Amino acid sequence: MLKKISHSGKKILDTDWPAGQYRGMGKRSWIILVAITLLGGCGHDSGTMPYTLFQAVEGESDAAQSPGTNDGSTVLPSPPPDFGLDGPEAFLRIAPSGLDHHGEFEIVFSRPMDTASVEAGFSMSASGGGAPLGPTPGGTFSWLNYRHVIFTPYAPIQENKTYTAHFAGGVQTLAGDPLLPDSTDLVFHTRPWVSMAHTVNSMPSGNRGIIISSAGNPPITLSSTWTNGDYITKIQLHRLDGGTIDVCTSCTSGSYSVNLKSSSLSPTFGINQYYYSVETEDGAVRNYPVAFTYGTLSSNPNALQDDGAAAFLDGTYLLPTLSRLIERFAHQDFKINNQTFNDFANGDTQTGKPGNCIDYKNFSYLRNYGNHSGQYGDGYCGYHVSDGAQLCIDFPWPVGEVCSKSDVTLDVFVTGVNIPAEADGNENIGADISIPAGTTQARVDLKGRKAYLDLKIEATLDDGLVCVGACVVSAGTEILFDAKAELNRSYANDLRTSTSFSTLSSDSSGNLKLTIANPDDPGQLSIADWNNHLDVYDLSVQDTTSWVADMLSSVVNSIGNDIVPQVQGKIVRDILKDFNERIAVQVLNAALTSLASDGVTLQLPDYLPAPLNQMDLNAKIQLSQSTNLAKSLSWKDGGLANSLKGGMYVLNGCMPCEKPSTLISPSVQGPMSFVTN
Repeated sequence: MLKKISHSGKKILDTDWPAGQYRGMGKRSWIILVAITLLGGCGHDSGTMPYTLFQAVEGESDAAQSPGTNDGSTVLPSPPPDFGLDGPEAFLRIAPSGLDHHGEFEIVFSRPMDTASVEAGFSMSASGGGAPLGPTPGGTFSWLNYRHVIFTPYAPIQENKTYTAHFAGGVQTLAGDPLLPDSTDLVFHTRPWVSMAHTVNSMPSGNRGIIISSAGNPPITLSSTWTNGDYITKIQLHRLDGGTIDVCTSCTSGSYSVNLKSSSLSPTFGINQYYYSVETEDGAVRNYPVAFTYGTLSSNPNALQDDGAAAFLDGTYLLPTLSRLIERFAHQDFKINNQTFNDFANGDTQTGKPGNCIDYKNFSYLRNYGNHSGQYGDGYCGYHVSDGAQLCIDFPWPVGEVCSKSDVTLDVFVTGVNIPAEADGNENIGADISIPAGTTQARVDLKGRKAYLDLKIEATLDDGLVCVGACVVSAGTEILFDAKAELNRSYANDLRTSTSFSTLSSDSSGNLKLTIANPDDPGQLSIADWNNHLDVYDLSVQDTTSWVADMLSSVVNSIGNDIVPQVQGKIVRDILKDFNERIAVQVLNAALTSLASDGVTLQLPDYLPAPLNQMDLNAKIQLSQSTNLAKSLSWKDGGLANSLKGGMYVLNGCMPCEKPSTLISPSVQGPMSFVTN
């Protein structure tokens, strides 16, 4: 005879139930491992504590091993020794105290079953009527083998109810034998269970997130209510990161309220996760989470939040990715802000020259190339060559050749740049950015096969040239030349490499700045491979301030043959410096600026539950200001480390997203903002 178990006058397990279901109970102990469902069919009850990132989802769970008086060992009944001797039988294995609220249970058959007939012939109903929610039969079957099946209802079933699991006449074994009549109806009872509801500062916890501003240091009052308090033996309130409050051991009152700010579980800035652990008379422990966000709020939740994240661009993966970005961009695989690499290389133009440059003849030049400080270089001015120009006249013997020499000042302006996407079928531009182990600087290797530059060269004769007699090319005479420069003009189109060691910083707008400390130091900027394979050619006079025109041919020849080769290395050095410090960085900054102003759209994956799987998010990122981004490691290549300004928000009803605004509801409770700390 089974012992009658009751609570407050309500029968939990009754001898009136068909005894055949529980024959042999207690003679042999079986442990069933129940697969706990993370998200229930209704989105409210879950089989484990759903500690979500932004808001709590109401739910419960059974603890397999819980603290206190419950040791977690639930003994399930086993079929009796004579099970199946008289024919095919079915046996229901649930806890003696009744079925738990998630409603999942195991059925054991004495013979291998025709699984299709079992699923087709199964039904379940409660006393007084009412089938489980969802499509017939109200749940799913999980076959462990041909004799063991677990039935999981789609939705939680009713508490403290008698249910019948019925097998229709068509249910049969693999051999075609039907079940014995006393196995076609398996009757069981469901236990009472506890439901809880919570508010934080009068805002309900559950479907909607809660945001509380720390301005004014307000109290944070958590109020909770529960059902079936006479069935509860203990309730505790926990903070997820540690700490516990004993709420009650006689919990019939059904309610509890606490100012968390003055308790031992005071909230911290950010997302705060709490949960109640509720232990019931049957020894089960269920957990009920509640969460809210607390702290200093942003006045503009769609704006970038200071120190919103941190990033480390490591030398193994992410720095090479930046390098490939420059290479693929130079290969014209994509555009940034609707501009190509050559668009960036040709940049802004102007005609006016800085004060220390030769102001002779207006022409348009590229501002990014020059040796002046600030955003633009505005021309390479002030190359000085001693005795760079000479004027020679041949006289009869015994006088012979008479020459006059003058120092020359040269200014060089870049008027056009052409960087082809390919050379001889190969990618034309290569780049490598790294932070070598044990160093505090970034190494930038810039490689190229072909580059074409159009130049304007202005020359001033510092001393003037005098020949015997009345011919004079006076001091201050200015001459304007056209010229061209070409990489690998006279050489094979192999990659030519320049290497620079630079500091990397970021300004208040999140823009990168690369600075070569001393470009004259070969250890800081190595240009020999480019300089040795670059030709300056087609030097031709465009205009001059001297009236002694017939004398200029020898002056031009001397400048072309003597002066330009002397300053070519400096010109190449300065141009490569600008490619490192201005052009390549400008490309990266254009991409970074787009991330900060426009952001990038992130479509959440389809496997997430609705409405998340139908939302688009916009993420914005901007580098915080830093004097040195390079972080070195002693044993391997380092990377770039910095804090980030960040923001993320739902694109609500924007046309490109084609997502209806109804999917974004309900909105959060409290201020519509981000916690910034």
